Amino acid sequence: MGIVYDINPYITPYLSYTTGQDPVGSNIFTVNSSENFSLGKSRQYEAGVKANAPGNRASMTFAVYDIKRSNVLQAISPDVSVPIGSEGSRGFEATADAKVSDQFTVNANVAYTDAKYDKFTYVDGNNNVIDASGKRIPNSPKWLSNIWASYTQVAGLPLELGGGVRYVGARAGDTANKLTLDAYTTVNVYATYNLTPAVAMSFRVDNLFDKAFAQAADIFYPTQVQLGRPRYLQVDISARF
Repeated sequence: MGIVYDINPYITPYLSYTTGQDPVGSNIFTVNSSENFSLGKSRQYEAGVKANAPGNRASMTFAVYDIKRSNVLQAISPDVSVPIGSEGSRGFEATADAKVSDQFTVNANVAYTDAKYDKFTYVDGNNNVIDASGKRIPNSPKWLSNIWASYTQVAGLPLELGGGVRYVGARAGDTANKLTLDAYTTVNVYATYNLTPAVAMSFRVDNLFDKAFAQAADIFYPTQVQLGRPRYLQVDISARF
């Protein structure tokens, strides 16, 4: 349930409360045949505001939230999952779009997420008792942000140039939070040329500066991480019918 209120034609705050129940886990092959679990439960509070500038030249959204889930299954090995008491996430998100001119547009967003296990204790494969209560959930960055800009009709041609910067904050690499994946920043650029009103060719370069970074960790293999893709070039042709 929720409430939305139009303060004026440009500013709209809102408030919502959501509950849900779902199966405790999606992979039934990691659950022993003798185990039986109740449905997982969740609830979320969210409050925010949406605003538009006159003429829709700019827009902004801001939201804060608090999510909690209980009766959750957590995998502790490739073939074993165990129930945990609860986990939660709280934070905020903000986005902004601005049309600086008829050709120049800027988009930006930032998010802060504090995702933790509330109650979680288990015995690992080496018979060690691991208490992850209060620990950060693996592969969940606290800070995430992006900024993009694009310019159309460059030099009067049917050409669009654009690019962006993406920042991903440090993340825990295991449930005990003994491994930390460093923060990283990547830069992406692109160019799109309209060959005809219906056909366009795009040239894109991801990770322009060939940044080496750990994208994610496998919590079952703490000595291994998944590396992010190095500099990557891509050419596309798209057609509209």
